[in-house]
Amino acid sequence: MKLYKNFPIVEAHVVNLNNIIFKCPFHKKKTFHYHGSCGDLTNRRTHRGSHCPSKELKQGYYLEINQKTTRAYLGSINQILKRDQQLLNQLWIQQQNIKGTYDIIEN
Repeated sequence: MKLYKNFPIVEAHVVNLNNIIFKCPFHKKKTFHYHGSCGDLTNRRTHRGSHCPSKELKQGYYLEINQKTTRAYLGSINQILKRDQQLLNQLWIQQQNIKGTYDIIEN
């Protein structure tokens, strides 16, 4: 697992105006964890604390939102809902243009 500032990096599966969602790489059963996004759809790394029982994430981790992250909402059985995807992608491009970068900057 990649580290950033001595914390593991976990790739976000989905980001939308409400949540950042990722599949926990440390659960045997497919498990999704949710964090608030504050409406920010841009590419970034954001540090989060964890309630996950896995020892790897217990001290916190960085969520990485990048080009591969889907901008969408999830349905009741965690499937991607296509209906809002185009709108969220347009908002993401607008936010990235304001921020001025499409890449995650290493510090």
